[in-house]
Amino acid sequence: MTQSPQDVQLKAELTGDVALVTGANRGIGAELADLGATVYAGARDTADITATNQHAVKLDVSDDEEINSAIDRIAEGHGSLDILVNNAGVFFRSGPLREMKRADYDRTMAVNLRSPSR
Repeated sequence: MTQSPQDVQLKAELTGDVALVTGANRGIGAELADLGATVYAGARDTADITATNQHAVKLDVSDDEEINSAIDRIAEGHGSLDILVNNAGVFFRSGPLREMKRADYDRTMAVNLRSPSR
């Protein structure tokens, strides 16, 4: 039986939950932290993570070693991962697809298409 959106029970608070937000150099992690979650903010450059209520973790979602390292760090620190927000994405402004450089196309597919399904 499929639940309709109005049947899904959302949690009012996330106290005790551990979250990983990829591409976290914006504000999604802050919202989760405000609800009580322990937030790991994954970004290619951890200097981009300036929120004091988040743990910065180096994470390029197209790199298997960095993915494994981030998951290991979370497991060592908290034992589990309860929430995953696949927020990382890239977009190259190179005009029509046929004019896109091969390296830009490959990077776009690695980050936007393959990484969320790993």
